[in-house]
Amino acid sequence: ITTAQPSTAKDEVNKLLETKIPAIKPIVDAKMITTKKGEKKIVATCKSYDDKIAIFKIKKSLKGHNNEKIFVNNDLTPEESTIQFTARKEAAAHRKNGKEVIIHEGKIKVDNDWWLYDETTKGFTKKGNFHERPYN
Repeated sequence: ITTAQPSTAKDEVNKLLETKIPAIKPIVDAKMITTKKGEKKIVATCKSYDDKIAIFKIKKSLKGHNNEKIFVNNDLTPEESTIQFTARKEAAAHRKNGKEVIIHEGKIKVDNDWWLYDETTKGFTKKGNFHERPYN
């Protein structure tokens, strides 16, 4: 999506989605933003929760549309954003040391050990080996 016009961002997003989900226009509002790194992104608001779910179901088929990077994500709170950033940073450090790392819902799995975010230290601490995802 290459528009620089905020008023047409909504129309372009709906047009793109219409190729995959005919007969609905799920986006009620969209605006172009510029990130700290200077990247242009469109933040869109769905008409309903059901429309959002429909978009998430087809998000893989949207990737690479017209050779553009398309990412479909939930909007995060500032706290969730900080946790995700810290998780990616922590995961990169473990990968650099040759570990197998998975990030899932703000938790990190390093080899077979789960690391959970600790609010007091503002970092991740090892919580042990779990056969399934740990729930706090």
